[in-house]
Amino acid sequence: VATAVTFISSMFDYTAPSISLEGKHFWVVRTLPVPTMEIFMAKIIGIDLGTTNSVVSYMQADGKWKVIPNPEGKRTTPSVVAFKPNGEEIVGDAAKRQMVTNPDTVYSIKRKIGTNEKVHINCLNKDLTPQEVSAKILAYMKKYAEDHLGAKVEKAVITVPAYFNDAERQAT
Repeated sequence: VATAVTFISSMFDYTAPSISLEGKHFWVVRTLPVPTMEIFMAKIIGIDLGTTNSVVSYMQADGKWKVIPNPEGKRTTPSVVAFKPNGEEIVGDAAKRQMVTNPDTVYSIKRKIGTNEKVHINCLNKDLTPQEVSAKILAYMKKYAEDHLGAKVEKAVITVPAYFNDAERQAT
């Protein structure tokens, strides 16, 4: 997330003066020249990390966004992570399929983002934060995006709901 924020903030000039209006402080921001399309192509992905499902996309050369199908060919990936006693982590559709039989399957973790609440994984005897579980989903999506694009993904923009507070935004 910090990388994406750095990229986006580099597009603006924050050295401009600030003004106060009706007791509120505002920065006067000037946009710099728009980067060329090559910057966006195959190096930056957009991820919508959802409570139930997530989706990843990229900008094509024509400027249109295209959803990247997951390894099972679906446009959305369940936001589910399952853990096995041997340390294996399963993410997405395969994890969702075994939710009933594997008690160490985590779903809807986004609801806990920004809290101090942890999830206990019995088979590993380990507590994980919502951020750690979400990171496994994001890493999985980044990996299959790289496989699909045939290039290393260098930056990502991750969506957050408008109602998220600052702690939830930062945790995402």
